[in-house]
Amino acid sequence: MNEQQTDLPSELPAENPHYVRAVTDLGEKQDVVVQHDIYSQTGIKLVAKGARINRGTYERLSQHQLREPLDSMLSAADAVSATQLAFDSAELLASNSSLSILAAQTGGAEVVKHAFAQLVLPTPICFRLTVMRDSRLEMLQHSLRVAVIAFATARRLGMSVQEQAQLLVAGLCHDFGEMHTDPSLLEPAHLITPQERRFVHVHPITSYVVIKDLPGVPSAVAHAVLTHHERLDGSGYPYGLRGRDIHPLGKVLAVAEVMDALLRRFDAKHLDVVYRLNLSRFDPAAIRALRDMLKPRHDVGASPLSEGSTSTQLQFVEGVLQSWQDLHSKSLGLLPSQSQPLGFIAERMARIHSLLLQVGFNPDYLGTMLDMARDDSALLAELQATLDELTWQLQDLANEITRRKPAVDRELQEGFEAFVVRLCPA
Repeated sequence: MNEQQTDLPSELPAENPHYVRAVTDLGEKQDVVVQHDIYSQTGIKLVAKGARINRGTYERLSQHQLREPLDSMLSAADAVSATQLAFDSAELLASNSSLSILAAQTGGAEVVKHAFAQLVLPTPICFRLTVMRDSRLEMLQHSLRVAVIAFATARRLGMSVQEQAQLLVAGLCHDFGEMHTDPSLLEPAHLITPQERRFVHVHPITSYVVIKDLPGVPSAVAHAVLTHHERLDGSGYPYGLRGRDIHPLGKVLAVAEVMDALLRRFDAKHLDVVYRLNLSRFDPAAIRALRDMLKPRHDVGASPLSEGSTSTQLQFVEGVLQSWQDLHSKSLGLLPSQSQPLGFIAERMARIHSLLLQVGFNPDYLGTMLDMARDDSALLAELQATLDELTWQLQDLANEITRRKPAVDRELQEGFEAFVVRLCPA
């Protein structure tokens, strides 16, 4: 991303109640002390220097916009440090086979540990990581994994030592904005609604605002965090940036986050399929680097294949493709102005159609693939991996439709609604 982006916010609109709650809860478990008098934007003194933060200060802090960010005015007795992160990374590599392989391929676990130990982290970042450790441990563990994956990818790509360190920091900070989201929305069992999803979609901007003005945080780190959900084809968020408009470190960070999710859900056999199906969305060099490093793991921890689940996914993908074909056919007879709102959907579906052909599957005869694969375990694994990735991409398209809310011409409304129903089954 060129470091000139219009409409970037300069500050958070107010102290977020969810984050303030997490801070005051932390104060019940360890000493959280005010380092400077805390004032509201209107000049009201809310909490004096030296006071301890706890649940009793929640109301005062959450109901005012503060003159200075809360993170910059507090200290925690048992704060996260670069040294602690170095030890945490060593434990992570010892317990995670995929990350252990990445480390081994890029210099070894000691290189990773040393890189973390050498970080000079601003106190507000350490404080926020401390709050994250206390209130959202899984988020901290995810951030640590993403940082390690991004670091290993950067080393494999021959990026500078400075960029490697910047990606470590960006990985640690990329989800800071999600600490401003209602924790219940992020629970695995919660089915997030389109209205709730907009709070999730804004988190890269919030993360950016939290860190952008901190002393010692390079602009490259802030912009990597801001763009880590952007995609090369414009299908990402929050700005729908394309290609060269996405910061180079943001491209690597995007791949690292997706790879963390992939390696937790699937075995490494999916990597080849992910690589082939995502060349237009993610940085090809970064995906290729990770795929090549993880090849030795291909037969480790493979999950058993289920013909039943493959059949269900196949029916879902076939249904979406057919529903789109019906809608697209209707749009061809309309004026360009009438079909224009469907343009981004047409682009995404054309890409999916093309990608299926590239991996050797005919989109018009997907149903026959399962019959062919029943007696061929390798082909069945390839089909399952392809369907997993297509299902994920179609869910991503559903989220993009929710974000963009296209104003569809009334002549296409019925077909559009049928397509969305297919895309987002209850």
